[in-house]
Amino acid sequence: MALVALEGNIAPGTVDADFSNFSNLVLNKAGQTAFRAVLTGTGVNSGNDSGIWAENPSGVLKLIAREGDLLDVDDGPSTDFRTIDNLFFVGGTGNGDGRRSGFNNLGQLAFQAQFIDGTSGIFVSNLRSEEPR
Repeated sequence: MALVALEGNIAPGTVDADFSNFSNLVLNKAGQTAFRAVLTGTGVNSGNDSGIWAENPSGVLKLIAREGDLLDVDDGPSTDFRTIDNLFFVGGTGNGDGRRSGFNNLGQLAFQAQFIDGTSGIFVSNLRSEEPR
């Protein structure tokens, strides 16, 4: 048995933000865990109180995206940063049962981000490498 995250502990990739509540837990066949969490603490306000985390291939927990973060929606060499308002992630299955999952066995995590300007997009984070995004 191995601890991945604990309520009350500092959330990786944050400053003064503790895990408060977990949801959308998923474990893939590679043994990596991904989940959505609510945050509390002095580094949290109503605009950045939840996010998505996943383990990389070495088992290190990484922040994928957090409400209030800037996300570049330009696929080319330019940048178009937008502020995340809400995050959506499909968890609950580890791909072995044929049901949909937002986290595949390659360590790729798909999620939807809604932005404060009213737009939204679908994104894929690739945790096959040691980098979080």
